[in-house]
Amino acid sequence: MHIGFWLVNFLPPGTPEEFELRTPAGKWTFAKSPYFFDCLDAVTNKNACANTYSMMFPLPNDVTQEAVKQAAFLEALPICLGASFTTGTAVTIRNSLDGSEIQFFVVGPRFPRQRELTGVASCLNTMDQLIVFLERFVAEFNTLNSTEKLLLLSHFYIDALSCWSLEDLYLSGSTLLQIIASTEEDSGRPFAATHAAERAAGNKKIKPGFFDYLAGAANRVGIAPLGHDVVKIRNSLIHDGTLKGPKFPTQADSAKPIAEAMLWVDAYVYAVLKLGQVPVLRHAARNYTIRLNSFSF
Repeated sequence: MHIGFWLVNFLPPGTPEEFELRTPAGKWTFAKSPYFFDCLDAVTNKNACANTYSMMFPLPNDVTQEAVKQAAFLEALPICLGASFTTGTAVTIRNSLDGSEIQFFVVGPRFPRQRELTGVASCLNTMDQLIVFLERFVAEFNTLNSTEKLLLLSHFYIDALSCWSLEDLYLSGSTLLQIIASTEEDSGRPFAATHAAERAAGNKKIKPGFFDYLAGAANRVGIAPLGHDVVKIRNSLIHDGTLKGPKFPTQADSAKPIAEAMLWVDAYVYAVLKLGQVPVLRHAARNYTIRLNSFSF
């Protein structure tokens, strides 16, 4: 007995025939579709979505079966979210495998929506890196979802990578920053207030704001702080409806702080998972000028 599902648009590094994940519930086995190359052609050349890999979890034949089944099924969502975050595609479930003890009529709205590939950017390049990330992501998901809003971060990150314009990308990107800033504010740490006072440089006392809470978040998880341009261009987009401004006269100028912000979010997620450095720096400002349109310029 088992539960099992088809994964849409999952393209792990090197596309191995099979691999395993060890999770708190047990062992998941992933296998390449027997029609993988047809699926790959559909996904990469025809803007389609296809079942590229299966995932299966064996169930015990004893009184623990129901509890194990439920525990394993709850891991399907973080597996999809972690795979989406790392590979840069919207990895999700579309169908159940034959004989699965859980069958989908319609996949629930908590799972990522099927999306064709758009500007795929992976933050890793080996299967070992992927397995380490997914195993940690699944194991820590419930804890980090409550402390770091990991579910929100994952979904908005997928939205950012699925963007159709530079403005669309940074609406999701700046929402990611806002989630992280709010998490820092909720922590009650005094760092942001101190940071705001230092920015005031002896002038009248100012309350900590968005930029100060981002600096606090960087301090808390041990990564480099963001430059202020990341906030300036966010304010221009949110309040003025454009990325263009005196400091950002061209798309290339606006792309630099946006790429900085997205790289910082990668570093933040890896830091809260205690996984060290991000293996691949996947956000390059140049790519935002040659692969994305912008209606601000």
